[in-house]
Amino acid sequence: MVKVAQFNLSAVNGGYNELIEKVIRADADVVSLQEVPIMIQQILEDTLHAVYPHPCRLASPDFRGILLLSKYKFISCDTIKSGNMSNLSVSIRTKNSGRKLFIISTYLEPPLGASGYKAFRRQLDTVGNYTKMLGEPYITVGDFNIEGYSFELQQFRRNTALLDSRRGFQPMLEDGTFSFKETPTDHIFYTPHFQCVDFHIISDSSKSHLGIMGTYQFQIDSIKNNVPKKN
Repeated sequence: MVKVAQFNLSAVNGGYNELIEKVIRADADVVSLQEVPIMIQQILEDTLHAVYPHPCRLASPDFRGILLLSKYKFISCDTIKSGNMSNLSVSIRTKNSGRKLFIISTYLEPPLGASGYKAFRRQLDTVGNYTKMLGEPYITVGDFNIEGYSFELQQFRRNTALLDSRRGFQPMLEDGTFSFKETPTDHIFYTPHFQCVDFHIISDSSKSHLGIMGTYQFQIDSIKNNVPKKN
């Protein structure tokens, strides 16, 4: 079982204390923080170190900063480059299953105009080609900045055989209420090695969107045979 959470710091209003509280309360195994200003990256690492002692960072002077925090020691921490955009890929080994898995923090700029969509598709292709070389189960999480039903993400999922964590789950907030007012552009996709057993939206005290979280367990056949279970 592995729990993955995603937060985008551009959604934070009025300081980072509430965000830090939400991260701790989420109690995820791995947390993806995106659009992290370089001046607070170390502050977040230090503040959350007691819960998340293992960081992997992509420092950037602009909005492209990414910070991955984990309860588990990282086996690897790599950068996936596509043009002027970069994503982070880490691998861990969970205690309960002993299986190695990768988690990719994927951030894409909102596509604007023909050139923007071209760069957007190129970055998705880069991530897709990278995952084909892994040979291990993986989860990709982050702000894709486009709706899940878009042609680009549908094609990306077909090419990588990824499943959508939102499928089969109502847009529920962590307090048990439902959220129907937003069009989600942050996503968690996963390989068929896993079953998504929980997914919900994380919001601040004013019910504004802060992030998402999913819980995943290995399929029985995947653990025994080290191959994805066929649907």
